Amino acid sequence: MILPTSRGVGAASSTIILLLLHCLKPDPAILIAATLLSALILLDLTASQLKWRGKCRCSVNAGGRVWVWEKPKLMLSVEGYGVFRLENPPSWLKIISQKGFNGKLSVEATATFPYSGRFTIRSLNVLRISMLKLFLRREDVPCSVEFQVLPEALYWLLEALAILRGGYGAEYLSVEVKAPALSGLYYETRDYVPGDSLRSIDWKASSRRRRLMIKVFEDESGGGVSILYDLRSPTPHVCDQLASALLSSTIASYRRRLKTQFINIQDWGVFKPLSPHEAIVFAVRNVLESRVLRVREFFEYVEPPTRREIEEIISKLPITQTYRIPYRVIQLENRSIAISSLLYDASKLVETASILKNHGGSLNVIVPLKPWRAVGDLEEAYRIYLTYRNVKSKLEKLNAKIIQWTSEIAYINDSGALKSAWRMV
Repeated sequence: MILPTSRGVGAASSTIILLLLHCLKPDPAILIAATLLSALILLDLTASQLKWRGKCRCSVNAGGRVWVWEKPKLMLSVEGYGVFRLENPPSWLKIISQKGFNGKLSVEATATFPYSGRFTIRSLNVLRISMLKLFLRREDVPCSVEFQVLPEALYWLLEALAILRGGYGAEYLSVEVKAPALSGLYYETRDYVPGDSLRSIDWKASSRRRRLMIKVFEDESGGGVSILYDLRSPTPHVCDQLASALLSSTIASYRRRLKTQFINIQDWGVFKPLSPHEAIVFAVRNVLESRVLRVREFFEYVEPPTRREIEEIISKLPITQTYRIPYRVIQLENRSIAISSLLYDASKLVETASILKNHGGSLNVIVPLKPWRAVGDLEEAYRIYLTYRNVKSKLEKLNAKIIQWTSEIAYINDSGALKSAWRMV
Protein backbone atom coordinates (compact mmCIF):
# COMPACT_ATOMS: atom_id res chain seq x y z
CA MET A 1 0.00 0.00 0.00
CA ILE A 2 1.37 3.43 -1.03
CA LEU A 3 0.39 6.55 0.92
CA PRO A 4 1.48 10.19 0.60
CA THR A 5 3.51 11.70 3.40
CA SER A 6 2.67 15.11 4.84
CA ARG A 7 5.26 16.53 2.44
CA GLY A 8 3.59 14.65 -0.41
CA VAL A 9 0.16 15.98 0.56
CA GLY A 10 1.62 19.49 0.63
CA ALA A 11 3.17 19.07 -2.84
CA ALA A 12 -0.07 17.71 -4.31
CA SER A 13 -2.13 20.51 -2.70
CA SER A 14 0.27 23.15 -4.05
CA THR A 15 -0.03 21.66 -7.55
CA ILE A 16 -3.83 21.75 -7.42
CA ILE A 17 -3.84 25.35 -6.14
CA LEU A 18 -1.47 26.44 -8.90
CA LEU A 19 -3.64 24.78 -11.56
CA LEU A 20 -6.78 26.46 -10.14
CA LEU A 21 -5.04 29.84 -10.20
CA HIS A 22 -3.98 29.25 -13.80
CA CYS A 23 -7.58 28.40 -14.73
CA LEU A 24 -8.88 31.57 -13.08
CA LYS A 25 -6.15 33.75 -14.50
CA PRO A 26 -3.95 32.14 -17.15
CA ASP A 27 -0.28 32.81 -16.43
CA PRO A 28 2.62 30.91 -18.11
CA ALA A 29 4.80 31.15 -14.97
CA ILE A 30 2.11 29.55 -12.79
CA LEU A 31 1.61 26.80 -15.39
CA ILE A 32 5.34 26.06 -15.56
CA ALA A 33 5.55 25.86 -11.75
CA ALA A 34 2.56 23.49 -11.60
CA THR A 35 4.05 21.35 -14.39
CA LEU A 36 7.45 21.11 -12.70
CA LEU A 37 5.87 20.24 -9.36
CA SER A 38 3.71 17.55 -11.01
CA ALA A 39 6.76 16.14 -12.74
CA LEU A 40 8.68 15.93 -9.45
CA ILE A 41 5.79 14.09 -7.80
CA LEU A 42 5.48 11.66 -10.71
CA LEU A 43 9.25 11.14 -10.91
CA ASP A 44 9.52 10.42 -7.20
CA LEU A 45 6.67 7.92 -7.34
CA THR A 46 7.98 6.14 -10.46
CA ALA A 47 11.59 5.93 -9.25
CA SER A 48 10.53 4.69 -5.84
CA GLN A 49 8.27 2.04 -7.38
CA LEU A 50 11.23 0.70 -9.32
CA LYS A 51 13.43 0.71 -6.21
CA TRP A 52 10.74 -0.87 -4.06
CA ARG A 53 10.64 -3.98 -6.26
CA GLY A 54 13.57 -5.28 -4.28
CA LYS A 55 12.14 -7.06 -1.24
CA CYS A 56 13.28 -6.21 2.28
CA ARG A 57 15.22 -8.73 4.30
CA CYS A 58 14.95 -9.13 8.06
CA SER A 59 17.47 -10.65 10.44
CA VAL A 60 16.97 -11.09 14.18
CA ASN A 61 18.91 -12.68 17.02
CA ALA A 62 16.17 -13.67 19.46
CA GLY A 63 13.96 -16.57 20.45
CA GLY A 64 14.09 -19.73 22.51
CA ARG A 65 12.79 -20.61 25.96
CA VAL A 66 12.37 -17.92 28.57
CA TRP A 67 10.54 -17.54 31.87
CA VAL A 68 7.34 -15.51 31.89
CA TRP A 69 8.95 -12.80 34.04
CA GLU A 70 12.01 -12.36 31.82
CA LYS A 71 12.28 -9.41 29.45
CA PRO A 72 14.71 -10.45 26.71
CA LYS A 73 16.07 -7.82 24.35
CA LEU A 74 15.68 -8.16 20.60
CA MET A 75 17.91 -6.66 17.94
CA LEU A 76 16.09 -6.49 14.61
CA SER A 77 17.74 -5.49 11.36
CA VAL A 78 15.75 -4.77 8.18
CA GLU A 79 17.58 -4.06 4.92
CA GLY A 80 15.97 -2.60 1.83
CA TYR A 81 15.64 0.61 -0.15
CA GLY A 82 14.02 3.41 1.84
CA VAL A 83 13.28 1.41 5.00
CA PHE A 84 11.99 4.00 7.43
CA ARG A 85 10.49 2.48 10.55
CA LEU A 86 8.49 -0.39 12.06
CA GLU A 87 4.75 0.04 12.43
CA ASN A 88 2.18 -1.77 14.62
CA PRO A 89 4.53 -4.22 16.38
CA PRO A 90 2.96 -6.95 18.57
CA SER A 91 1.59 -5.70 21.89
CA TRP A 92 4.18 -7.73 23.82
CA LEU A 93 7.06 -6.09 21.92
CA LYS A 94 8.18 -2.73 23.31
CA ILE A 95 10.24 -0.68 20.86
CA ILE A 96 13.16 1.10 22.52
CA SER A 97 14.80 2.73 19.49
CA GLN A 98 14.68 2.72 15.69
CA LYS A 99 17.53 3.97 13.56
CA GLY A 100 17.33 4.02 9.78
CA PHE A 101 20.39 4.84 7.67
CA ASN A 102 21.52 4.04 4.13
CA GLY A 103 18.89 1.38 3.44
CA LYS A 104 19.17 -0.34 6.80
CA LEU A 105 16.82 -0.11 9.77
CA SER A 106 18.15 -1.17 13.18
CA VAL A 107 15.51 -1.77 15.85
CA GLU A 108 16.13 -2.38 19.55
CA ALA A 109 13.17 -3.79 21.46
CA THR A 110 12.23 -5.60 24.66
CA ALA A 111 9.82 -8.51 24.88
CA THR A 112 7.40 -8.36 27.83
CA PHE A 113 5.18 -11.41 28.10
CA PRO A 114 1.75 -11.09 29.77
CA TYR A 115 1.51 -14.85 30.31
CA SER A 116 3.09 -18.16 29.32
CA GLY A 117 2.74 -19.86 25.95
CA ARG A 118 4.15 -19.42 22.45
CA PHE A 119 4.80 -15.91 21.19
CA THR A 120 5.77 -15.63 17.53
CA ILE A 121 6.43 -13.02 14.87
CA ARG A 122 6.04 -14.23 11.31
CA SER A 123 6.14 -10.84 9.61
CA LEU A 124 6.85 -7.21 10.41
CA ASN A 125 4.98 -4.21 9.08
CA VAL A 126 7.72 -1.94 7.67
CA LEU A 127 7.34 1.54 6.22
CA ARG A 128 9.51 2.48 3.23
CA ILE A 129 9.92 6.08 2.17
CA SER A 130 10.48 7.47 -1.34
CA MET A 131 13.57 9.32 -2.56
CA LEU A 132 12.05 12.79 -2.11
CA LYS A 133 10.06 11.65 0.95
CA LEU A 134 6.76 12.30 -0.75
CA PHE A 135 5.39 8.76 -0.47
CA LEU A 136 5.35 5.87 2.01
CA ARG A 137 4.85 2.22 1.29
CA ARG A 138 3.68 -0.36 3.82
CA GLU A 139 5.22 -3.76 3.35
CA ASP A 140 5.08 -7.03 5.26
CA VAL A 141 8.58 -8.38 5.73
CA PRO A 142 8.94 -12.10 6.58
CA CYS A 143 10.55 -12.59 9.98
CA SER A 144 11.07 -15.60 12.22
CA VAL A 145 10.86 -14.98 15.99
CA GLU A 146 9.51 -17.58 18.39
CA PHE A 147 9.57 -17.58 22.17
CA GLN A 148 8.47 -20.53 24.27
CA VAL A 149 7.45 -18.75 27.47
CA LEU A 150 7.54 -21.12 30.43
CA PRO A 151 4.81 -20.85 33.09
CA GLU A 152 5.83 -19.44 36.44
CA ALA A 153 4.33 -22.42 38.26
CA LEU A 154 7.07 -24.56 36.69
CA TYR A 155 9.73 -22.54 38.53
CA TRP A 156 8.05 -23.05 41.89
CA LEU A 157 7.32 -26.69 41.09
CA LEU A 158 11.03 -27.30 40.48
CA GLU A 159 11.81 -25.49 43.73
CA ALA A 160 9.36 -27.70 45.62
CA LEU A 161 10.66 -30.91 44.06
CA ALA A 162 14.22 -29.88 44.84
CA ILE A 163 13.24 -29.53 48.51
CA LEU A 164 11.60 -32.94 48.50
CA ARG A 165 14.53 -34.53 46.72
CA GLY A 166 17.05 -33.06 49.11
CA GLY A 167 15.03 -33.68 52.23
CA TYR A 168 14.97 -37.46 52.30
CA GLY A 169 17.01 -38.65 49.33
CA ALA A 170 15.80 -41.05 46.64
CA GLU A 171 13.53 -43.01 48.97
CA TYR A 172 12.19 -40.10 51.00
CA LEU A 173 8.57 -41.06 50.45
CA SER A 174 9.01 -44.50 51.98
CA VAL A 175 10.06 -42.98 55.29
CA GLU A 176 7.33 -42.59 57.87
CA VAL A 177 7.27 -39.05 59.22
CA LYS A 178 6.40 -38.78 62.89
CA ALA A 179 4.43 -35.89 64.32
CA PRO A 180 6.64 -33.36 66.11
CA ALA A 181 6.66 -33.49 69.89
CA LEU A 182 4.62 -30.90 71.72
CA SER A 183 6.61 -28.10 73.28
CA GLY A 184 6.23 -24.58 74.51
CA LEU A 185 3.95 -22.95 77.03
CA TYR A 186 0.26 -23.77 77.26
CA TYR A 187 -1.80 -21.22 75.28
CA GLU A 188 -5.44 -22.34 75.16
CA THR A 189 -7.83 -25.26 74.78
CA ARG A 190 -9.96 -25.42 71.64
CA ASP A 191 -12.31 -27.83 69.84
CA TYR A 192 -10.79 -30.84 68.13
CA VAL A 193 -10.52 -30.57 64.34
CA PRO A 194 -10.07 -33.70 62.21
CA GLY A 195 -6.37 -33.88 61.38
CA ASP A 196 -5.20 -32.71 64.82
CA SER A 197 -2.74 -35.00 66.54
CA LEU A 198 -4.40 -37.33 69.08
CA ARG A 199 -1.46 -36.62 71.36
CA SER A 200 -2.78 -33.06 71.77
CA ILE A 201 -6.17 -34.09 73.20
CA ASP A 202 -6.99 -32.57 76.57
CA TRP A 203 -8.83 -35.52 78.13
CA LYS A 204 -9.96 -33.68 81.26
CA ALA A 205 -11.48 -30.82 79.28
CA SER A 206 -13.00 -33.33 76.85
CA SER A 207 -14.71 -35.23 79.67
CA ARG A 208 -16.10 -32.03 81.17
CA ARG A 209 -17.48 -30.68 77.91
CA ARG A 210 -18.37 -34.08 76.44
CA ARG A 211 -16.54 -33.37 73.20
CA LEU A 212 -12.93 -33.68 72.13
CA MET A 213 -10.76 -30.68 73.06
CA ILE A 214 -7.20 -29.91 72.00
CA LYS A 215 -4.41 -28.27 73.98
CA VAL A 216 -2.74 -25.45 72.03
CA PHE A 217 0.78 -24.44 73.00
CA GLU A 218 2.41 -21.05 72.58
CA ASP A 219 4.69 -22.05 69.73
CA GLU A 220 1.72 -23.49 67.80
CA SER A 221 -0.41 -20.39 68.23
CA GLY A 222 2.35 -18.00 67.22
CA GLY A 223 4.17 -20.04 64.57
CA GLY A 224 1.48 -21.13 62.16
CA VAL A 225 -0.04 -19.98 58.92
CA SER A 226 -3.44 -20.71 57.37
CA ILE A 227 -3.46 -20.83 53.57
CA LEU A 228 -6.93 -20.60 52.07
CA TYR A 229 -6.71 -21.46 48.38
CA ASP A 230 -8.90 -21.76 45.31
CA LEU A 231 -7.15 -22.55 42.01
CA ARG A 232 -10.28 -22.20 39.88
CA SER A 233 -9.78 -19.59 37.17
CA PRO A 234 -11.25 -18.38 33.87
CA THR A 235 -8.03 -19.03 31.90
CA PRO A 236 -4.90 -21.20 32.28
CA HIS A 237 -2.83 -18.02 32.63
CA VAL A 238 -4.72 -16.97 35.76
CA CYS A 239 -4.41 -20.51 37.13
CA ASP A 240 -0.64 -20.26 36.61
CA GLN A 241 -0.49 -17.21 38.89
CA LEU A 242 -2.66 -18.82 41.57
CA ALA A 243 -0.65 -22.06 41.49
CA SER A 244 2.58 -20.05 41.75
CA ALA A 245 1.23 -18.21 44.78
CA LEU A 246 0.24 -21.48 46.46
CA LEU A 247 3.62 -23.14 45.87
CA SER A 248 5.71 -20.10 46.80
CA SER A 249 3.70 -19.49 50.00
CA THR A 250 4.13 -23.13 50.99
CA ILE A 251 7.86 -23.04 50.28
CA ALA A 252 8.20 -19.83 52.28
CA SER A 253 6.40 -21.34 55.27
CA TYR A 254 8.62 -24.42 54.99
CA ARG A 255 11.81 -22.37 55.09
CA ARG A 256 10.54 -20.23 57.93
CA ARG A 257 9.61 -23.39 59.84
CA LEU A 258 5.97 -22.37 60.16
CA LYS A 259 3.22 -24.90 60.73
CA THR A 260 0.86 -24.77 57.78
CA GLN A 261 -2.86 -25.37 57.59
CA PHE A 262 -4.49 -25.62 54.15
CA ILE A 263 -8.14 -24.75 53.64
CA ASN A 264 -9.85 -25.34 50.30
CA ILE A 265 -12.22 -22.40 49.75
CA GLN A 266 -14.38 -24.44 47.39
CA ASP A 267 -15.49 -27.14 49.85
CA TRP A 268 -13.81 -26.10 53.12
CA GLY A 269 -11.66 -29.20 53.10
CA VAL A 270 -8.95 -28.79 55.75
CA PHE A 271 -5.53 -30.42 55.67
CA LYS A 272 -3.00 -30.17 58.49
CA PRO A 273 0.37 -31.60 57.46
CA LEU A 274 2.23 -33.62 60.05
CA SER A 275 5.56 -32.29 58.74
CA PRO A 276 6.82 -29.41 56.57
CA HIS A 277 7.64 -31.87 53.78
CA GLU A 278 4.07 -33.15 53.77
CA ALA A 279 2.91 -29.55 53.24
CA ILE A 280 5.16 -29.32 50.16
CA VAL A 281 3.76 -32.63 48.85
CA PHE A 282 0.20 -31.38 49.34
CA ALA A 283 0.86 -28.15 47.41
CA VAL A 284 2.62 -30.02 44.57
CA ARG A 285 -0.22 -32.49 44.30
CA ASN A 286 -2.83 -29.71 44.09
CA VAL A 287 -0.90 -27.84 41.42
CA LEU A 288 -0.47 -30.97 39.28
CA GLU A 289 -4.18 -31.75 39.63
CA SER A 290 -5.09 -28.20 38.59
CA ARG A 291 -3.70 -29.02 35.12
CA VAL A 292 -2.00 -25.65 34.86
CA LEU A 293 0.96 -27.67 33.68
CA ARG A 294 0.45 -31.13 32.23
CA VAL A 295 3.03 -33.70 33.29
CA ARG A 296 3.90 -34.44 29.65
CA GLU A 297 4.72 -30.77 29.05
CA PHE A 298 6.55 -30.61 32.36
CA PHE A 299 8.96 -33.30 31.19
CA GLU A 300 9.69 -31.33 28.02
CA TYR A 301 11.08 -28.47 30.11
CA VAL A 302 13.40 -30.58 32.25
CA GLU A 303 16.88 -31.68 31.28
CA PRO A 304 17.06 -35.44 30.47
CA PRO A 305 19.28 -36.43 33.46
CA THR A 306 16.82 -34.74 35.84
CA ARG A 307 13.74 -36.13 34.13
CA ARG A 308 14.06 -39.62 35.57
CA GLU A 309 14.56 -38.30 39.08
CA ILE A 310 11.53 -36.01 38.93
CA GLU A 311 9.42 -38.74 37.34
CA GLU A 312 10.34 -40.99 40.26
CA ILE A 313 9.35 -38.33 42.78
CA ILE A 314 6.02 -37.55 41.11
CA SER A 315 5.13 -41.25 40.82
CA LYS A 316 5.63 -41.68 44.57
CA LEU A 317 3.73 -38.63 45.76
CA PRO A 318 1.17 -39.89 48.27
CA ILE A 319 -2.47 -38.94 47.91
CA THR A 320 -3.12 -36.57 50.80
CA GLN A 321 -6.50 -36.70 52.49
CA THR A 322 -8.44 -33.62 53.55
CA TYR A 323 -11.20 -33.31 56.13
CA ARG A 324 -14.41 -31.44 55.48
CA ILE A 325 -15.74 -29.66 58.53
CA PRO A 326 -18.32 -26.92 59.18
CA TYR A 327 -17.04 -23.46 58.39
CA ARG A 328 -17.59 -22.16 61.93
CA VAL A 329 -15.32 -24.83 63.37
CA ILE A 330 -12.28 -23.80 61.35
CA GLN A 331 -9.60 -22.16 63.50
CA LEU A 332 -7.54 -19.66 61.51
CA GLU A 333 -3.93 -19.00 62.45
CA ASN A 334 -2.59 -15.55 63.29
CA ARG A 335 -1.14 -15.43 59.78
CA SER A 336 -3.86 -16.05 57.22
CA ILE A 337 -3.42 -15.95 53.47
CA ALA A 338 -6.14 -16.39 50.86
CA ILE A 339 -5.24 -17.26 47.26
CA SER A 340 -8.14 -16.68 44.91
CA SER A 341 -9.22 -15.07 41.65
CA LEU A 342 -12.17 -13.48 43.56
CA LEU A 343 -14.52 -14.94 40.95
CA TYR A 344 -15.74 -18.03 42.81
CA ASP A 345 -17.30 -18.41 46.28
CA ALA A 346 -16.63 -14.75 46.99
CA SER A 347 -19.07 -14.80 49.92
CA LYS A 348 -16.79 -17.21 51.81
CA LEU A 349 -13.83 -14.86 51.43
CA VAL A 350 -15.91 -11.91 52.56
CA GLU A 351 -17.16 -13.81 55.60
CA THR A 352 -13.61 -14.88 56.52
CA ALA A 353 -12.35 -11.30 56.23
CA SER A 354 -15.26 -10.13 58.39
CA ILE A 355 -14.47 -12.66 61.14
CA LEU A 356 -10.80 -11.72 61.18
CA LYS A 357 -11.69 -8.03 61.32
CA ASN A 358 -13.98 -8.61 64.31
CA HIS A 359 -11.09 -10.30 66.09
CA GLY A 360 -8.71 -7.43 65.38
CA GLY A 361 -6.93 -9.11 62.50
CA SER A 362 -6.95 -8.88 58.72
CA LEU A 363 -6.89 -11.26 55.79
CA ASN A 364 -4.12 -11.07 53.19
CA VAL A 365 -5.55 -11.98 49.78
CA ILE A 366 -3.28 -12.84 46.86
CA VAL A 367 -5.09 -12.20 43.59
CA PRO A 368 -4.05 -12.57 39.94
CA LEU A 369 -3.15 -9.54 37.89
CA LYS A 370 -6.06 -8.66 35.58
CA PRO A 371 -7.88 -12.04 35.48
CA TRP A 372 -10.03 -10.81 32.58
CA ARG A 373 -6.98 -10.60 30.32
CA ALA A 374 -6.82 -13.20 27.52
CA VAL A 375 -10.56 -13.95 27.82
CA GLY A 376 -11.73 -14.10 24.21
CA ASP A 377 -15.32 -13.01 24.75
CA LEU A 378 -15.42 -9.27 25.49
CA GLU A 379 -18.76 -9.52 27.29
CA GLU A 380 -17.42 -12.29 29.54
CA ALA A 381 -14.20 -10.33 30.15
CA TYR A 382 -16.22 -7.29 31.24
CA ARG A 383 -18.34 -9.44 33.57
CA ILE A 384 -15.15 -10.84 35.15
CA TYR A 385 -13.79 -7.31 35.54
CA LEU A 386 -16.93 -6.11 37.35
CA THR A 387 -17.01 -9.13 39.68
CA TYR A 388 -13.33 -8.79 40.49
CA ARG A 389 -13.64 -5.07 41.18
CA ASN A 390 -16.73 -5.41 43.42
CA VAL A 391 -15.33 -8.27 45.52
CA LYS A 392 -11.96 -6.51 45.85
CA SER A 393 -13.70 -3.33 47.03
CA LYS A 394 -15.76 -5.24 49.61
CA LEU A 395 -12.70 -7.06 50.98
CA GLU A 396 -10.76 -3.80 51.32
CA LYS A 397 -13.62 -2.33 53.38
CA LEU A 398 -13.14 -5.30 55.74
CA ASN A 399 -9.46 -4.39 56.22
CA ALA A 400 -8.29 -7.17 53.91
CA LYS A 401 -4.99 -6.49 52.21
CA ILE A 402 -5.14 -7.21 48.47
CA ILE A 403 -1.81 -8.23 46.92
CA GLN A 404 -1.68 -8.58 43.16
CA TRP A 405 0.60 -11.43 42.17
CA THR A 406 3.50 -10.44 39.93
CA SER A 407 6.01 -12.75 38.29
CA GLU A 408 8.88 -10.54 39.42
CA ILE A 409 8.87 -12.45 42.71
CA ALA A 410 10.30 -15.56 41.09
CA TYR A 411 13.39 -14.43 39.24
CA ILE A 412 15.11 -12.84 42.23
CA ASN A 413 17.66 -15.08 43.96
CA ASP A 414 16.28 -17.82 46.15
CA SER A 415 16.20 -15.98 49.47
CA GLY A 416 15.12 -12.75 47.83
CA ALA A 417 12.26 -14.49 46.07
CA LEU A 418 10.94 -16.00 49.25
CA LYS A 419 11.33 -12.76 51.13
CA SER A 420 9.34 -10.94 48.46
CA ALA A 421 6.68 -13.65 48.46
CA TRP A 422 6.18 -13.19 52.17
CA ARG A 423 5.78 -9.42 52.16
CA MET A 424 2.05 -10.10 52.31
CA VAL A 425 2.18 -11.95 55.64
